[in-house]
Amino acid sequence: MGSPHSIPPGEGRDLSAFKIRQVKKEIRTLGLAAKSTGSEGEFLVVGVVFRGSLWLDGVMRTTTHTADITDGSAEMITASRHHPQIRAILVHGDLLYDGCTIDPFNLSRETMRPVIALNYKGDLGSDEPDSTQVYAVDVTREEAPSYSIGLEGPVAVNILRTVSRDGVLPEALRVARRLLSQFMEQSNISFKNDSTA
Repeated sequence: MGSPHSIPPGEGRDLSAFKIRQVKKEIRTLGLAAKSTGSEGEFLVVGVVFRGSLWLDGVMRTTTHTADITDGSAEMITASRHHPQIRAILVHGDLLYDGCTIDPFNLSRETMRPVIALNYKGDLGSDEPDSTQVYAVDVTREEAPSYSIGLEGPVAVNILRTVSRDGVLPEALRVARRLLSQFMEQSNISFKNDSTA
């Protein structure tokens, strides 16, 4: 795995809290992973929808022409037929490769979904999390702090427990990482075949 990258915070924080009264075992979460395609300034973004930790529900992908994949990811998610069923979006600093970044605050605003940012290395500034709908999430195995945008910390932790099989990485993120590698391998093979034709 590549070195972790920071997830920069958004400028404004006028977020409204999302209410999830009960975390069902089949709750749908979307995990994101992204990496450079090898073409200058182009990044592949993969999204995976998982039902709890039980099974894969959908896959989406897009390419962006900027290292900030926030807008491209939001457009991909809102255009997907899965968007109405997604209850939370998961991002992880270690799954943003090659210098790409994502703004979890604006991602939440643009998709109208809460975002759980794991291994978050951005600066939250001096505002108190509770007054901005940004909550600390206690994930002891991560190197950097983790935060929930729009969901209270205990709810976010409950979601993470529900959607993780091994207690380390949520299934949506684990599968997104794997599919990202597979898509990249397929792209490299296609490129080599095209260049030798």
